[in-house]
Amino acid sequence: VPEGDILLCSIKLFQEAGLLAALQLDYRALCLWLLSVHKNYRPLLHHNWRHAFGVAHCACRLAKSPELNSHLSPLEQLAVLVAALCHDLDHQDPDSFGQRAGLDPLAELYSSSVTERRHFSRCIMLLSLEGCDILARLPQAQYSACISLVERCILATDLRQHFESRPWLQRQAQTGRVDWSSKPQRDLLLGLVMTCSDLGTFAKPWPQHRRAAQLVTDQYRQLSGRAKVESSENAKDQSHDLSLLAEQHVAFIKSMLTSLCDNLEELRSGCQANLAEWAALAAGNEQPQADSK
Repeated sequence: VPEGDILLCSIKLFQEAGLLAALQLDYRALCLWLLSVHKNYRPLLHHNWRHAFGVAHCACRLAKSPELNSHLSPLEQLAVLVAALCHDLDHQDPDSFGQRAGLDPLAELYSSSVTERRHFSRCIMLLSLEGCDILARLPQAQYSACISLVERCILATDLRQHFESRPWLQRQAQTGRVDWSSKPQRDLLLGLVMTCSDLGTFAKPWPQHRRAAQLVTDQYRQLSGRAKVESSENAKDQSHDLSLLAEQHVAFIKSMLTSLCDNLEELRSGCQANLAEWAALAAGNEQPQADSK
């Protein structure tokens, strides 16, 4: 899909969610803000504008599901959508020298989620630009609440936070008793929506999912200087890298697959299908039967 069409689709997400009418958002400000968000993504292989839209699209799909739609207010849906589009703004190598050496100002301020706080900081900067202030028409209380929600949603994309809450989530999935009306559990719900959306490619058809996984790997190598230059070395390492990548994805999908909402079977079945594909690759079968899907 051309970049310009992705911008149009992004506007459509706000329109179909009914947020412009429900919260009286300014249409021109929304357009200018989206253009600014698009401009502030680096041309990386994976953490780019296209990925940001994919996360926002998945978040909207989740928000429309009957179980979640009844629990998320328009303000929360707006915060999730803003956070999804901004969650990787100005993404850089998270293991850059500056952060490791403590030279990054954010690294000196915070001991955790440094990369995510950088993204949130850039998000606030764009929301403060003249003409791009899409939250300007909100009452002060709603404005402050929305900013707080956006911050929590962006920080939730730090998977370390998700893994810390996994034991509780697994217990809730087993008992089937989740009170989404309580604030602590609503915060967890928003975090789950962000985590699931950020990893939405795990539920996509196998060809798209495998391509996205390869882009993540290639981007990491590119940013860390580990890309091989000689084609002979590439050929020699390719099979080993594929097997390792497969083993990592099998372990990761198994650890993430927790059922809390019955109406998300489409996403769950997509993850399970890709799990079978990666398991086949990890076992040495580089052309699993489902590869033709």
